[in-house]
Amino acid sequence: MGEDVVYEWRAVGVHCRVVSSAPLARDALLQQVETWEQILSRFRPDSELNQLNRQRRMRVSATLHAVLLAALEVARWSNGLVVPRR
Repeated sequence: MGEDVVYEWRAVGVHCRVVSSAPLARDALLQQVETWEQILSRFRPDSELNQLNRQRRMRVSATLHAVLLAALEVARWSNGLVVPRR
């Protein structure tokens, strides 16, 4: 058995670390995280999430739609402790 492959970088405002038992395409991994950040970031004025917050109604990507549904489900599970809305 070989050693784990470890990738570390900063993204979405935090230190990210991925550990894999097999080599990963590091560039593809970083690009995917960048794609998610461009869609979901609260800190990027041009992110899809911030566009939705400004416009209040718009067509959203499948990624944002799935995350919004998950956030609403967490709000339900937490009995309002977590509130994903403004």
